Amino acid sequence: MELGEIEGVLSRLPAVTAAAATLVPRAGTHVLTAAVVLDRPDEEFDESAALALCARELPAYMVPRSVRALPELPLTENGKVDRALLTRTLTAPRSTPELRLTTNA
Repeated sequence: MELGEIEGVLSRLPAVTAAAATLVPRAGTHVLTAAVVLDRPDEEFDESAALALCARELPAYMVPRSVRALPELPLTENGKVDRALLTRTLTAPRSTPELRLTTNA
């Protein structure tokens, strides 16, 4: 699987300035997940439109399970996407209810 192809499709969305895809470990397997950075951080992100575009442009096995907007992509000192940190960011709870679920599970 070429993560760059997924990132290229997501980068074509209006208002997206950067995109990155990664495999996130979940329940003994890996789930394809992606993140985007919007040109205006206060802008609302339409995840369903992003997933629909991916479904139209990519084979089914390359469509991310979810796409999340982040303020910025984590980068290494060399300026490349830090996929390990991105994976940790995408698996972190986003809200108080999610935090409760993950700490009580």
